[in-house]
Amino acid sequence: MINFYNINNKNGDSNGQLNILQKANPKKAVFTRYSSAPDELTGRELKLGLWFARNKVLLYKILIGSLIGLNIIFWVFSLWKWGDFLIFGITENTKLAQSATQFVNYTGIQAHFSPQPLQIITTQFFNSGPGKVDVVAEVANLNDRFVVRFDYYFMINGQKTDVNAGILLPGEDKPVAVLGLEDSVFSGTPELVLENLKWTRISSHDVKDVPSWQGERLNFAVSDVKFIRKGSEEGVAAAAIQFKLTNQGPYGFVNPKFYVGLYQGQAMVGVLPLELQRFHSQQIVDVDLRSFATNISVTDIKVFPLIDIYDPAVYMEPER
Repeated sequence: MINFYNINNKNGDSNGQLNILQKANPKKAVFTRYSSAPDELTGRELKLGLWFARNKVLLYKILIGSLIGLNIIFWVFSLWKWGDFLIFGITENTKLAQSATQFVNYTGIQAHFSPQPLQIITTQFFNSGPGKVDVVAEVANLNDRFVVRFDYYFMINGQKTDVNAGILLPGEDKPVAVLGLEDSVFSGTPELVLENLKWTRISSHDVKDVPSWQGERLNFAVSDVKFIRKGSEEGVAAAAIQFKLTNQGPYGFVNPKFYVGLYQGQAMVGVLPLELQRFHSQQIVDVDLRSFATNISVTDIKVFPLIDIYDPAVYMEPER
């Protein structure tokens, strides 16, 4: 629609001019530019409200469709699991029930972790003097992590010797003996009897390398061995075995005991006891032992410690 306005010329023009004006087109409303009062909706809130009002039916349909889809998924999963149970589960449950009534035989496992029995290698008599004999057995502990403490005695033709206490460290092989028996009473074939065996496992947390740990403590060296026959020198009423014994380890011992094995070649011909009061680290002891055995000949010796190095009481206190 065109409106005509008669506007007088302000400059006094007699003719005047007719100005034709056209109304401007209205602008599109923008809610984000709307400035509301403090207690009214903002433009953004109004826009979201209008969008929700236009799409609430669509949103409702989406929600219902999602719930139906989840329901279908759950039903399909349930049917699949029930089918699996009916086909395979009943059989598996039957097998499980049968296996629950059976016990595992741990005998083989226990044998693997339990200590092996001691090995008695030899048992024999040795003449130790007029009317006297020693009975000696060589026993080996083949276990690499078990210490065994035990009581032992010998049965000889129905006669029982005194009971003695013994110990064998892991991997140790040494003699056990009863010395100074009357040969008129104890004669025949000796049989070693071991009783009250107590096995102690050495934890790898305490000792990682057992042979090295034991070798560091039982580090004894024999040197300058000398054998003197009975009567070969003036004043020698018995065979003399003389040698030097050195404690090469870093540990001293209180009242350590030893067996000294006497050898002629590779054969053992006797055993003598040795006991010291105190044996310091790096100490050298001159040992002089006597044997009253008749016609004994010694070419070599071997020292067997009888020390329970797993007992803290056997060690000397460090010197200050």
